[in-house]
Amino acid sequence: MGDPSGSPFFIGATMFNIQEKHTLSGDLMHETRTQDVTNLLKYTHEAAQSAPSFSGEAAWRHVGEIPMVIYEQWLAECGAAAGSPEAAAYVKQKLQSGEFSKFLVKGY
Repeated sequence: MGDPSGSPFFIGATMFNIQEKHTLSGDLMHETRTQDVTNLLKYTHEAAQSAPSFSGEAAWRHVGEIPMVIYEQWLAECGAAAGSPEAAAYVKQKLQSGEFSKFLVKGY
């Protein structure tokens, strides 16, 4: 568990199951992206019960898992690049809001 790159948050890269649907409406093409997060939610629940609060020499904490489609939506909302300090701050804000508490393992 955890992100060896030192990123302040870990994107659930092992749990992608993204479906894309494209529809045409006149001259416009609409893309809808969905992701089945059932396994991700099960994993975060189990990890919250068993993961240590801090691990290893760096004493990192597994904050949570964010579905890629949600992360992409948050990046669009805040206008920040993936991995930027601005994106990290926005992700932290969203995770602490309570609305996305099921994505948390140990939290901030």
